[in-house]
Amino acid sequence: VHASDIPAAEGVFDPASSVSVAEFLGLAKNIRVLGAFELDEKTTIALGTQQGIVKRISGDWLPKSEFEVISLKPDDSVVGASLSTDKDELIFVTDDAQLLRFQADAVRPQGRGAAGMAGIKVADGAKAIFFTSIKSSKDTVVLTAANNSDSLGAVDSGSAKISLLTEFPPKGRATGGVRAQKFIRDENQLYFAFVCNSPILVSGSSGKPLEVETKPAKRDASGTPLASTIVSAGSH
Repeated sequence: VHASDIPAAEGVFDPASSVSVAEFLGLAKNIRVLGAFELDEKTTIALGTQQGIVKRISGDWLPKSEFEVISLKPDDSVVGASLSTDKDELIFVTDDAQLLRFQADAVRPQGRGAAGMAGIKVADGAKAIFFTSIKSSKDTVVLTAANNSDSLGAVDSGSAKISLLTEFPPKGRATGGVRAQKFIRDENQLYFAFVCNSPILVSGSSGKPLEVETKPAKRDASGTPLASTIVSAGSH
């Protein structure tokens, strides 16, 4: 995982002529852009990895266009990066439908070369698919979507639900979390998860807005069928 400079842009944004950030930066196809942040001495960024490692880094930025921000173990990768404060909560979601939330101040900031510390205890064969640092409120929601891991996404859109974050009891760092969705039929994985302050906006595989049941469900309820695979979500 590296930090890279994004050149300043001028003029009016034209969606028709836009390109992805990864393409704009000339990144390899196997590299994803997880966030864009202004780096100064006050900036703190939280990172979470597939293997459940968490790290916060603050003010240790090199005057270079690109530099490493975490030392990863073999076969590990970063799944989320967010601006973070001590008053935030850190949240992991795994593909076996476990969600863990704990206070950000439980993770002391480390230097760029550090490997982080245990964030969520990930079960054998599972992996974290989502991580964020967020100032939670009574309006913070959790979106999860499940399907069968052997099915093609375009064929099996699966099911999804939205729950209030308050449905999920906080637990300590390095624990296993609580169930975030009940699998039904042949579902055996969460393929998508997102946590934000409502309202939440969801996009399908076609790139168009996707309707998802917005009435909050219990944290361990099953989802409702989707018309299309979820590929992204956000808030405004």
